[in-house]
Amino acid sequence: MMEPFSMRFLLFLPLVSLFPLSAFADEIVPQDGAWTTQMTEVTLTEACPAETTAAVLPQFEQSLEQPSTREVEFGDRFDPNLLEEGERPYGWAQTGDNTWEGAMLSDGDQKIGIATLTVQSDALISVLGEVELAPMLNPAEDPDFTAMFPPGCSAQMTFQINHDG
Repeated sequence: MMEPFSMRFLLFLPLVSLFPLSAFADEIVPQDGAWTTQMTEVTLTEACPAETTAAVLPQFEQSLEQPSTREVEFGDRFDPNLLEEGERPYGWAQTGDNTWEGAMLSDGDQKIGIATLTVQSDALISVLGEVELAPMLNPAEDPDFTAMFPPGCSAQMTFQINHDG
């Protein structure tokens, strides 16, 4: 004869198969209110020539001192699209309980990079992005600039998005 615990376990197994395990995970829902986005770090990959780094890195570094704040109402479920400004959707896709990936686009809507957004807590969101410099800064593939932007020459950026109240 089967023990009561074993019987309960066997009855529980069919119920578990009805629900994905992610349905039991705790997703973090950020607070509603003012959120400030600021780039906290930018680097260029080793594939970038020294003259490219010297010319381009200071332009990216200017963004380190330019935070932007906006009001966001998340409600009861996090939607990363609510953080976006302008009309350049990233096409966010959830890849984990509190993680999303999205495409970074050029002015011509060509995918030039990828961003990974992670909800760290209800008051902190981080974004790591990597963008290829050739299609971003030399979209017409001007031969005079091709040597400055070889394959693999990318900018890697870190953003912090903080709840301000």
